[in-house]
Amino acid sequence: MGLKTGDVIVRVNGTEVSTGDEASARLRQLNLGEAVELAVWRPGGMRFLTGRYETAYSPDQIEKVRFDADKGDAAAQSYLGGMYRSGDGVARDERLAVDWYRKAAASGNAAAMSSLGAAHKTGRGGAEGR
Repeated sequence: MGLKTGDVIVRVNGTEVSTGDEASARLRQLNLGEAVELAVWRPGGMRFLTGRYETAYSPDQIEKVRFDADKGDAAAQSYLGGMYRSGDGVARDERLAVDWYRKAAASGNAAAMSSLGAAHKTGRGGAEGR
C-alpha cells in the first residue's frame, strides 16, 4: 500500500477517522481482499493510497496456529478464536471464534474464558444460548 513511518491516516474508504485506533477498527471491519482507499497525510501533503485489504500474517503463520489449535494447544485455540473474532488473517466469523474460545476454555485457558464470557454477555457468535 505504501504506508510509511509518520503517515497519519485521516480517512478509510471515505470515512474520516481521528485516531489510529479508529483507523485500525475501520480496517478490521473489512474482509480479506476487499478494496480499500486510505487518505493519508504525510509531510508534503495528502496522499491517496488504494489496494486490497491484507493481513500481516503469512499463510505459513496462520497454518501453524491452526495446526497447533487442531492438536489441542489451548493457547493456539484461544489465539485462533481471536483471529476469527477480529478477522485478522482469516475471514471474520464470530461463530468460529466462539467455538475456538470454548475449546480453549475447556482446557483452562483464562484468556479464552474471558473472551467467551464477553461473547456470552454481548450475544456474539451464538454464544448466548450455549
